[in-house]
Order: sequence, then C-alpha cells, then structure tokens
Amino acid sequence: MTQTFKAGDKVVITGVPGQGAASLFHGKVGIVHAIHTAAPYPNEVKFPSSGLMCFADHEMAHAEENPGRRHLAESPGFPHGIDTAAAQSVMRYAVTGQEQRESIDIDATIEHLENIKQYIEVRIRRLREAA
Repeated sequence: MTQTFKAGDKVVITGVPGQGAASLFHGKVGIVHAIHTAAPYPNEVKFPSSGLMCFADHEMAHAEENPGRRHLAESPGFPHGIDTAAAQSVMRYAVTGQEQRESIDIDATIEHLENIKQYIEVRIRRLREAA
C-alpha cells in the first residue's frame, strides 16, 4: 500500500458521518504531524484548535485539492457595484474549478471599470472633504 500523505501535508478530514473521530473532525483542516505505518490509523494530524488525532488515508484529502477554493480564499473580494453576472461567473469558477467559457465583452468590461473608477474617485473626494 502506497502512502498518499507525508508529514507536513495540509489535509482536510472527509470522513463519513457516524464514523467516530472522522465525523467529529469532518471539514476541519490540519497538518500531518507523523506517519505510523504499522497502525490502522497511520496519519497523525495536528489541528490548530486542538491536539493530535489519527486518521486513515480514506478519511482525509489534500486541502489544496480544489484550486477554485484556493483562488476564492486568496481573492480580496469584489468592489462595490460589480456586474452580478460577472461575479457569478467568477464564483462558479472558484467553487467548481471549471474554466469560464463565456467570451469577454471588451466594451462592457471597460464601461464597468470606468464605473468603478468613478466610484473610487467620489469616495476619495468625500474622504478628503471629511479630513
């Protein structure tokens, strides 16, 4: 049996509900602390808010498995007034990892960016007036 995890891997617990510790830690992210090859639950995982707990390979997945979720976590968010259709398209990509297949309307994008620029300029002016 090949090991799919190594010490230092960032993992998320995906255990089936009702299966002891795996169900209690379902969805939690931790770091593989050690591998005990002879044990039935060989992966010792350290969680930031609790101690160490051991899990089998089938109860865990690499936390970076979905690049869309990583993209969503790294995203600073959307500025006020963004086109909702564009926002939904970006969020759909972030959650599913599927490429956007829609063609980009350059004129609409430029208009949208000009609206954002105008909003920012008004906000800056108001802040300067208040200071």
